[in-house]
This record gives sequence, C-alpha cells and structure tokens, in this order.
Amino acid sequence: MKNEQVINNFIDGIESKNKNVFSERDSFGRLCLYSYGYHFPMALKLSNALIVNLNKYSMTTSRHQGILNRAICGEIIFKTTNELKEIIKQEGNSKEDLIEVKI
Repeated sequence: MKNEQVINNFIDGIESKNKNVFSERDSFGRLCLYSYGYHFPMALKLSNALIVNLNKYSMTTSRHQGILNRAICGEIIFKTTNELKEIIKQEGNSKEDLIEVKI
C-alpha cells in the first residue's frame, strides 16, 4: 500500500499501514496517524476536527505531511509534537472535549 493510500484511509477513518506510515486506534478509539513510529504522531482524527503536527522531523516525514495536508478538508488544528502526544493521552473525541489540553 502506498503512503497516499494510508493517509487517505486515515482521512476516511480506516486503519492501515505500510513500512513508512501507519494509522491505528488509540486507547480511546480515536484514529492516530504516525510517520515511522510512535515517536512522531502526524495527526489525530477527532469527530469534528483533525489535530495535525506542525513540527518537522525529516525529509521523508515532511513528504508524508505534505500528502496529509493536501488530503485534508474540514477543520484543522495545528499542534507541536509534544502537545499532540499529550492530547493523545487525554480522553475525548471532539475539540470541545479537549479544551483543558489547550487546543
């Protein structure tokens, strides 16, 4: 499966993976997208928005982020890697649920 397919599946709410990019559900059932491992979450899909990592990591991860940014429609909230990792630890499936995490 190509990177574009994994990312488009993520946008559509479907888990998928290849050797570079993967998406899976977190402990709260939300879909998370990662580039090359758990150290770099690229995005978290909420019921009413996407939280997208604004940090850069490598040339290839930047390509993955470009594919993601072109595929997104709807509300986008940009956060740093550390902020996104903290949000992933919090329960909630909408941006309103996660106000305490300073979205």
